[in-house]
This record gives sequence, structure tokens and C-alpha cells, in this order.
Amino acid sequence: MASIGSKQWNNVMSLRKRRRSVSHRCQTFLNIKLRFFLSIASCCFAIIVVFRSVLGVSVGSGGHLVGVEDLSPTTRNKRSESSLGAIVLLAPQRNEGSIWEISRFCMLLRAVRSIDHHLNRQFGPYPIFILVAKDYKLDPKGKDAVYTPRDRALLQNWAPNSTIHFQEVNLYSEDALEPNVTAEEISQWRAGKNGGIAGRDIGYQSMCRLWSGRLQSMSFLDGFTYYLRMDDDSLFTKDFAFDPFQRMKEENLEYVYRRKAKDKWGIRELWKVSKPYVDLNRQGTIPFLYGYGVNRRYGGSQPYNNFHISTVSFWRSKKWSLLWEDMNRNHLFFKYRVGDANVHAIALMLMKNGSYAMWPEVPYVHNSNDYSSWGKKAWKEECDLAMSNG
Repeated sequence: MASIGSKQWNNVMSLRKRRRSVSHRCQTFLNIKLRFFLSIASCCFAIIVVFRSVLGVSVGSGGHLVGVEDLSPTTRNKRSESSLGAIVLLAPQRNEGSIWEISRFCMLLRAVRSIDHHLNRQFGPYPIFILVAKDYKLDPKGKDAVYTPRDRALLQNWAPNSTIHFQEVNLYSEDALEPNVTAEEISQWRAGKNGGIAGRDIGYQSMCRLWSGRLQSMSFLDGFTYYLRMDDDSLFTKDFAFDPFQRMKEENLEYVYRRKAKDKWGIRELWKVSKPYVDLNRQGTIPFLYGYGVNRRYGGSQPYNNFHISTVSFWRSKKWSLLWEDMNRNHLFFKYRVGDANVHAIALMLMKNGSYAMWPEVPYVHNSNDYSSWGKKAWKEECDLAMSNG
């Protein structure tokens, strides 16, 4: 009995060894196949990434390449937002038309889409803040109105790589106006009465004041290092070759613009108020001034600030806050029709040399000032179709 039991035991152990050998060979074969398929998948993914990076295009659902004139809203998984910079637009008066075929709301759609496709698809993504008037009923032209949930959803749908945040602000009343000034006084100034310079309406001058220090102090920019301004009637026309916010950080810049311009409204009053804050004896050039030493003067040259990037901190600094208070106390915006670009020229005079720069290579256009075929009929047709599909 003992010899038979030993024989059976040996047979069992031999069978177990053969099973383990077969199992090991099967597992080895499966591991090789798995590594092979993973390598193929990794290569395919790398090819797709390189293809999109080099060509700067995306592939539509039909397999065709999508360019600036052929962008349709799509759904895509969003990456986490970056807190380095924020993109800010002031929404136009909701029912405002234009001198072109296309309405201002339709322009806003295209502006948002160009940001999404040419910047946020590749970098960031950076949050887009759209400021809308909460006191729209006070618009003296009667063109402003509520941005409905449908309007807001449509804007978001045109920016699949981005998150849009809507900020409701006053544009015709309360903190939109200079302190201790009534809307009636402003109406008199806008009509050229009581020493005012006639011209632009309260909504336009409120916009100028907004970009001159009011916006930069708003709490939604807390936590951001930089902000980038875009207008509803502007576009990015091709992919950025660099991350603008990262470049600002790497080059230690406080302000960037694309080109220069010139304006004359209220510049005498603006310089009178601003001159005491500018160090005319400092070494080197002072931007946008002419002349020498203490005899330097301001003649209206300015950054074309419809596109600009700046640090949030500069506009909250003590040196700017003091000048900002003086500008408001002297009613530069509503009485003397001072524009925000001229105010930004003064801001650059207070910055250190080397902390500001001009980037003419930014792929940006501002309506027909930079783009001859602005507002063409095809744009209107695309917008009308999108709004009808809702």
C-alpha cells in the first residue's frame, strides 16, 4: 500500500508541473500581445497630437479639416482651467446692430469662438469672462437688454474648449458713474453743455472708465496674475505660436499691446491731472511723450488697447489708485470724453522701462480697422442658422 501511494503522489506532482508550464506559456503569450497593442495605440495617439500641433487644425466629425472660416460648435472634454490669466470681454448692447451685415451679438459669438479655437484649444485653457449689464433697462439708447439663458448657452456652445463665466455689472448707474455725479449731469456734459465735450453717449464713456481701472479692481479677477482684453468686434485669426500669459511671466512684463494709435479727446485735461504723477526726470525714454526732461508733453499717442494684456496688480497699486481717484474727481471720462486708450498711455508712463512691450505678431484683428472683409454676409448667415437651431 505504501509503494502504490507513493507512485500516485509522484503522478499528481508531475501533472501539476505540466499544468504550471502550460499556464506560464499562455500568460507569456498574452503579455506579449498586450504590450504590442499598447505600443500601437500609443503610436497612434502620438501621431494625432503631432498632426494637430504642426498643422494647427482640428478634425471635424465628417473627417474634414476645420479652419477659421469653417468652425462649427462641437462638444469636447475640457481640461482644468488655468489661474495664470483671464480673458475678459464686455458684451455689446444685446440688440445693437452695426454698420456691417452682422449684429453685435453675432460678432460676440465669433470673437468667443476665435479665442476658444486659436488660444484655448492649445494653451490654458484660460477662463473667459463676459461682462453683461445688469442695469440694461437704463440704457438711454434702449438697445441693451437681458442676455437670456439661451444666449448664454449658445455662447458656451461655440467655445467647447473653454468655460465662460458671465459677470453682471452696472454700466449706466451707481458704480459705473464717477462718484457724486448724476446721470442727468452726465447727459448735459454729453450734449456739450456746462463745459462738457460733446460726443459719445453714457454707455461708451462708461466702457472707457471700465477699462481704465474699474474692471481691474473687480473681485472676479482676484487670484489671477494677468488679464487679456478682447472686444466683441475683434477676432484671433490663427493659432497662437506661444502662450501669451506664460510669455508675460517669462519676460517679467506688466503690459503688452499690439500697435499704436492716436486720439485727441480730452488729452489736455488728462495730462493736467496726470502730469504730477509722472517722473519726468527719470532716465531713459518715457513712452508716448515728446520733448525732453520736465518739458515733456503728451500729445495723444496711445497703445491700441482693444487688445492688451496686463498684470492685475498694477491697476490695484497705490500709485495707480491715487491717480484713478484724481481722474474721477476731475470727471475726465464723462465730462471731458477721455478714452481708455489715452489713460493706458498714462499707465505705461508709470511703469518701469522694460516692463512693457509691443507684440505686433499677435494674430488679432479689430473690425474693419484691421480686416477689410469684416462682417460679410456669410457671417450673418452662419449666425442666423445657429440662432434658429438654438
